[in-house]
Amino acid sequence: MYLILGLARSGLAAASFLKGRGIDFAVYDDSPEKCAAAAFEKGYKVFTESDWPSIQTVVVSPGIPFSYPEPHKIIEKARRQGCEIVTDCTLLQRFAPSKKYIGVTGTNGKSTTTALITHVLCCTGIDAVMGGNIGVPALELGLDHDVYVLELSSFQLERSPFFHLDVAVFLNLSEDHLEQHGAMDHYIAAKKRIFQKAKQKILGIDDSYTPTLHKEFSEAITVSYSSPKAEFFLSHLYLKGGHNLQNMLVAYEALRAFGLEHDIVVKGIESFKGLKHRQQYVGTFENVAFINDSKATSAEATAQALKTFDGIYWLLGGKDKSDGIESLSPHFSKIKKAYLFGAAKDRFAQTLNQSQVPYALFERLEEALEGAYQDATLSKSSATILLSPACASFDQYKDFEERGEHFIQHVGHILNKNKE
Repeated sequence: MYLILGLARSGLAAASFLKGRGIDFAVYDDSPEKCAAAAFEKGYKVFTESDWPSIQTVVVSPGIPFSYPEPHKIIEKARRQGCEIVTDCTLLQRFAPSKKYIGVTGTNGKSTTTALITHVLCCTGIDAVMGGNIGVPALELGLDHDVYVLELSSFQLERSPFFHLDVAVFLNLSEDHLEQHGAMDHYIAAKKRIFQKAKQKILGIDDSYTPTLHKEFSEAITVSYSSPKAEFFLSHLYLKGGHNLQNMLVAYEALRAFGLEHDIVVKGIESFKGLKHRQQYVGTFENVAFINDSKATSAEATAQALKTFDGIYWLLGGKDKSDGIESLSPHFSKIKKAYLFGAAKDRFAQTLNQSQVPYALFERLEEALEGAYQDATLSKSSATILLSPACASFDQYKDFEERGEHFIQHVGHILNKNKE
């Protein structure tokens, strides 16, 4: 019998998948309300201690504590009982073993690279779909596609047996999620599991950590900004921003390793328009362009946007992470003015004040946007109103998508008002 641990989206997708195949399972979540809803609304069996003798496999959701600071009580007992522990991505491959699989991990750029690889495959007529950490649970994808492109987080990699990937992509590595992994060594160990049992390995080597991994995985195809291919993509930069150069280079090598010809890959990359909430162009009025980079939930991600644009009226704030924005100071000269909102605004204001960056404080995003727009329209030169929060969204929004949609909605109000 399967035990599904965690009843967020991936857990519910796993339950629906197993139920649809008549496979025996039970569900459990630390929230009694979620367990009650699963039983009452879905008719699922809720796990009890008496079920342990029947449990052979635990399907664990990414958000369940797995090792640090301590494993969830069910994970701990599952290990003692000798139960198999897997994720929904593992089950997808188990039930569709003959399909092709491409896995993508890295600290930054996973979603764009996953979407880019999928886009190029689809442009060639290949039946490819993407899922995993990118937002669509693996088991919602169905079993009848030819190629599955899976974005794999450190949590998914840590919580699963090794994937048998046709192509494994490791973009980059920097400090992240240490509050869940406990130490950088543990984070690295989780990430590099993507290469175990992979037929082809693609490794970006432009950060301080990944070059050392090449010693361990010497057969990996390495990708660097300094390669001759980088010059080619710089002259055909279909996606704006230096960070997207790495995304394109790695996607190119992955698709070539998968078997596509050079011209086909380049043509596919050329037609890719990028992902929503990732330096997304929303619109322009006169000299002012609006950019939605709500996905930038850390200072490192925001740095990519600050490098990309000029004449920036910067919207930032939310639930801040431990690193703050001090690391962004080399880019502060590009900031015309900053507009701070949400829980982090006072902390960020201190940093900006020390660097003599003009700023204004607001409670909410839409107020900050209005303030930025009023100031930007006074500029005689080109201006960019950039939402790149360097923060999680959870103080005011359920996720970065909702925050980005809110920004898009209010930009629409501004643009429509000026058309009247």
